[in-house]
Amino acid sequence: MPAKNTGQSYMIHAVGVCVLFALTGAVVLFGVRPVLAQRQVEQETLSRAAALRDDVGRLRSQAASLEQTRSEIIDRVGESRFQLEPVDALNERLGGLTLALEEAGLLVEGIAPEPAQMHARYASIRIRISGRGGYSAAARALAHIQERFSDIHLDAASIRAGDGRSSEAGTFELVCVWIADPAGRGAGAGREI
Repeated sequence: MPAKNTGQSYMIHAVGVCVLFALTGAVVLFGVRPVLAQRQVEQETLSRAAALRDDVGRLRSQAASLEQTRSEIIDRVGESRFQLEPVDALNERLGGLTLALEEAGLLVEGIAPEPAQMHARYASIRIRISGRGGYSAAARALAHIQERFSDIHLDAASIRAGDGRSSEAGTFELVCVWIADPAGRGAGAGREI
């Protein structure tokens, strides 16, 4: 009889071992594995949070830099404000331009404004000017225009030398743009931009 019991006992032990393996597998599959997966998710979340904190710090730094740049631009714009004359003052502006060019030593032979281009807050008028004079007189004329008229800028310039007998002989063509108040509220009633 003892031999028969030994076989049954191995069978019982084998079943017991199988049950233990099954329980261990179940514990690993249903107990440990979810805990490990949760820890991995937590680590990934912490990594993403750290990366986002770094991004927030970098974005705050950029925002501060942009705010400083914006403030500097606003300060510069505030310093460069000027009074716009109404478009009705075109003849006075043309007369002033002609006088500034002639004072610089240029002979104005033609001055022709184009129709006003209307924009949201201003009107722009291109003015074509042609005449005679040399390089040094043209340079003086451009400096005069820049000094006297903050609302006029040079768009194009062409200066051609003359026949070579005189350093002052030659022709010029200028295209200026006058920025004006489109409302045309009468002389001296311009607005600031």
